Amino acid sequence: MQQFMKISKVPTRLGISKPSLYRWIKDGKFPPPVQLGHNTSVITEAELSQYMQRVMAGESREQITKDIEIGRKDTSLLTQ
Repeated sequence: MQQFMKISKVPTRLGISKPSLYRWIKDGKFPPPVQLGHNTSVITEAELSQYMQRVMAGESREQITKDIEIGRKDTSLLTQ
C-alpha cells in the first residue's frame, strides 16, 4: 500500500519554501500533486523518495518529473 504525503508537508521535507515548490510544479521541475478531494492534494512517499534520490544523483529535475508522471499513467492503466 502506498503512503501519501500532503503536498503542504513536502516543502519541509525538501528544505524549501511553499512558493518555491509551487514554482517548481508550474515550471515542470516537480511532479504535480494528485487531487484526492476538494482540499486534499498528495504525492506518494515513493515518488518523493525517488525524486530526492535522483536529484542527489545529479539528474535533471525536469526529466525526473516526466518519468514520475509517465509512471503514474502506466500505473493507472494497470488498475483499469
